[in-house]
Amino acid sequence: AAATRDYLELIKRIPDSPETVRAYMALAEFAIDANKHADAIKYLSEIEKRPESPHYPFALYKLAWSHFNLKQVEFALFYTERHVRYYERQETRGSSHADAALRENMLLDSTVFYFEGYEQKLPQFAISEAMPFFRKLDSSVILGKMALRFARLLRSHGYDADLIAWKDQMLTSESSRPE
Repeated sequence: AAATRDYLELIKRIPDSPETVRAYMALAEFAIDANKHADAIKYLSEIEKRPESPHYPFALYKLAWSHFNLKQVEFALFYTERHVRYYERQETRGSSHADAALRENMLLDSTVFYFEGYEQKLPQFAISEAMPFFRKLDSSVILGKMALRFARLLRSHGYDADLIAWKDQMLTSESSRPE
């Protein structure tokens, strides 16, 4: 509570301080830990306004998850795509292996987000639309991992008929992938 008060005071008194972004990130972490994702989104949105900050990609990642935790699948996937595109831009500038790992992790998380939309029975998250959506995010070897993770989600939640439809779709459109 004391740290929250101090960070809020810093943001209020010195909004242009180099420490402001770190304060917003800390406040977002406190909110996430307290399961107050709407508050976390408020703080992370302030970091989102600062794409030059090294905290920016982490804010996008946490925005995706905070929206997911609020069952706001469309926003979760919106931030997923922004996060993935951020690292694609970094690749053209010479990114690190860590950047590639962070991007891959977000791509794999996208299957969880998409699956939530599917379970909510939102029409834009039909099985037939999953692969085009995943392919829009990535068409490299990671796409095969995404397809496999999505299949595992279908199987683990007992969606046998849709798992068969997914398998048939994969055999038709992605049969060359080892997965």
